[in-house]
Amino acid sequence: MGKKEVIQRLIHKYKTGKYKREGWRGRLRNKIFLLMQENMKNWIKGHLSKWKKYEEETMILSMSWDAFLFCLERYDNPAYDLYSHFNIYTRYFLLLSYISEKSKKETERYLEETKIAFYDGLLTVGSEGTYDIVDRLSELKSFRDKLPIKYHKIFDNTVLGIHPRIAPGKTLISRQDRAELSYYKYYGLREAFKIIINGLLRG
Repeated sequence: MGKKEVIQRLIHKYKTGKYKREGWRGRLRNKIFLLMQENMKNWIKGHLSKWKKYEEETMILSMSWDAFLFCLERYDNPAYDLYSHFNIYTRYFLLLSYISEKSKKETERYLEETKIAFYDGLLTVGSEGTYDIVDRLSELKSFRDKLPIKYHKIFDNTVLGIHPRIAPGKTLISRQDRAELSYYKYYGLREAFKIIINGLLRG
């Protein structure tokens, strides 16, 4: 069994062990992180390098933990490609983290990488040119921050459109993805979020 399969099994064990003691789940989560740590750091460094950003190694390590928790919470379906999921959601996590720091003069640097973070054609250049993209991303982040935390995962999955590299050919959402929500409520929220996201990002 390869490393990827081992991690997937451990994640499944972690996700299905919600009623186990917190200490047990914490140790298991930490074990998964140690197996993923180098991947997380490399993905973060790779994305930051494209954006011509530099962070100290201690900051990279801290960010890798935060990004790992963000990705782990959203990895609910074993049919999704593990590494693609964590890489793509790491990039999205970094975008959310850096949006408030970006000045409009830096937009060109981030533009292409930002556009591919979302599903095809969602992020377009508006009438003000590339500089207005930062404003639209800031509005997106502001709207997301105002949502109840329990809806963040649904919002994030809607933004990324269950990226084709994560789930090629997938159209149905698993019960794990929906968490405690009913089928109709989950899809109702996604459709509502789609309208809002489209309005914010298309310019």
